[in-house]
Amino acid sequence: MRSPTIQPLIIITVIICLWLAAIIPLAPFLVAILMSILLGALLFISPTPPIKDEPPKQSSELEIAQKVQSKLLSLDHPSIEGIKIAKKCVPAASLGGDFYTFNTKQYPNINKDKQQPGIIQLQTQANQFLGISIGDVAGHGISSALIMALSSGLIDRIAQRHDDPKQTLEKTNDTLFKFIN
Repeated sequence: MRSPTIQPLIIITVIICLWLAAIIPLAPFLVAILMSILLGALLFISPTPPIKDEPPKQSSELEIAQKVQSKLLSLDHPSIEGIKIAKKCVPAASLGGDFYTFNTKQYPNINKDKQQPGIIQLQTQANQFLGISIGDVAGHGISSALIMALSSGLIDRIAQRHDDPKQTLEKTNDTLFKFIN
């Protein structure tokens, strides 16, 4: 049974997630993931102490957050002719801020001679490019996992709108900065 003080927090959390979805054009599945992580965090910090005869709910809520993070990291990567992709993530803690994303984009009129400094461009014959983002949010636990989910979704969404990787990272950084500070 939830304590009476945690129920308003859950309602506020749902309102915040819906507000975020209205401001940032996130994919609906990312909003659901954010709500799950936030609700898990709220239940994890519930002020009611566990009864000694029952196992604490905290471990089951942490397991749910771990499963959500695991599913985010195990999403299928794109299949591109001529490029083989393998991935593995071994987090330092049971729940943390490690993430990676894959983005593909088709550029029909790309200048093949234009190479951006510091950017690895993988290109197929059909002018399809593969973008790989790798990140590690400082710290461990629910807060890092939440920032990881937000970062990963933002990079995916912003990369679809911008051709320039530098511009994608700048826009992602600006948006994250507004939320975190």
